[in-house]
Amino acid sequence: MTGSQKRKGDRAENEAATLLTRLLHRPIRRLLGAGRHDDHGDLTGIPGWAIQVADWTDLARAVRQKPLDAELQAAHHGDHTHGAALIRLRGGQWRVVMTPETWATLLATTLPPSREQGPPLPDKAPPSETPPFPPEQ
Repeated sequence: MTGSQKRKGDRAENEAATLLTRLLHRPIRRLLGAGRHDDHGDLTGIPGWAIQVADWTDLARAVRQKPLDAELQAAHHGDHTHGAALIRLRGGQWRVVMTPETWATLLATTLPPSREQGPPLPDKAPPSETPPFPPEQ
């Protein structure tokens, strides 16, 4: 990663932390030391969550890769149960991206019980696979 890419990533992480601090009314901060073996996300302050931040030119790649990276980090960190990515769009807009499994887990906690029974669920959902491409440089 070049110095300019690192600075761009640092700015995005700071901007995302400021945004979440404002929206959640709690202090959200950057985690330093990305790439360590015990790396568990780009931001801290949201219990149970591994959060990745991306400000990439290739948005499709960020949408495919970053939620999976966050879930992998959550799986390897005992205190985290969910992973999500904040993706910065052109013009400074942000989107939160997560896998359907994470979204369904969150939604299931807020939905009232259903009167209908859906199809049986497998004992365990298949694990998300890491993407077949290296991280953006």
